[in-house]
Amino acid sequence: MPIPVCQTVEGLKVPINRADSENYKFPTLFAAQILKADELLPRSVESSYKVLSYDLYCPSVQSVLPTRVCKHCGLYFTSNVILKKHIIGVHKITGKCQPEVGSVRPLRIATRRQQELMAVIAFTENVEFEDWVDEDGIDIRGLTIPQG
Repeated sequence: MPIPVCQTVEGLKVPINRADSENYKFPTLFAAQILKADELLPRSVESSYKVLSYDLYCPSVQSVLPTRVCKHCGLYFTSNVILKKHIIGVHKITGKCQPEVGSVRPLRIATRRQQELMAVIAFTENVEFEDWVDEDGIDIRGLTIPQG
């Protein structure tokens, strides 16, 4: 898992607030494999997740991380579609279940598969990310949907 670190007189430190990581640097792959994340991470971060997310310090997904954690078991999923399938399959909860993120208005639709669309969503003014979403959880009025 890529985690930004900063060398201090007390040793390597990881930012407590993930948004304040601009003074921190991501180590090389070799160094990252040697570091023990569980010894470096702040307790507040460790207690938030049952299994630490690979995306934990990825700036483009910071705002959606909490919505991709199962409220029943604490596992993190890379998309809301997979999270919803997990909740239905493992916890046997159907109907209007998590995630509760409201209707999303994407910039455009990249592709389609079965009942899902890959939506390109604005994260900030200059940053976009893609995510698989259910067709019924997205506002597609006026958008062209590719046939896939």
